Amino acid sequence: MADKRFEGKLAVVTGGGAGIGRAMSKRLAAEGASVAIFERNLDAAKAVIEEIEAASGQASCVEVDVSSESSVQSAFDSLNKVDVLINNAGIGSVGNVEATTTPWMILRCPRSTSRVGSSLNPQA
Repeated sequence: MADKRFEGKLAVVTGGGAGIGRAMSKRLAAEGASVAIFERNLDAAKAVIEEIEAASGQASCVEVDVSSESSVQSAFDSLNKVDVLINNAGIGSVGNVEATTTPWMILRCPRSTSRVGSSLNPQA
């Protein structure tokens, strides 16, 4: 039986519907967290939720496109408090990082004092 060190905590996992994100979602739930899966593919997220619930865990999903700051903001606005944030989802771009002018992959959790993610905007 897993340690319940995340009992009573809300964990957000971006890209939690597949791969490493799926594994992290399941592990956090096994350790007592209520997991909010932020995912573009709701069918994949719902399948993970079914696995978590079958193991007596708690999970929910929110449709999120991490390449859209408004989508991310809206998803966080739907939550009261975030205790754990796993920034697993990503987007890719081909080009020169030094020429990038758009700050992408920035996640701001309005219920937290920290900023998670990174900005590749060299002008920022």
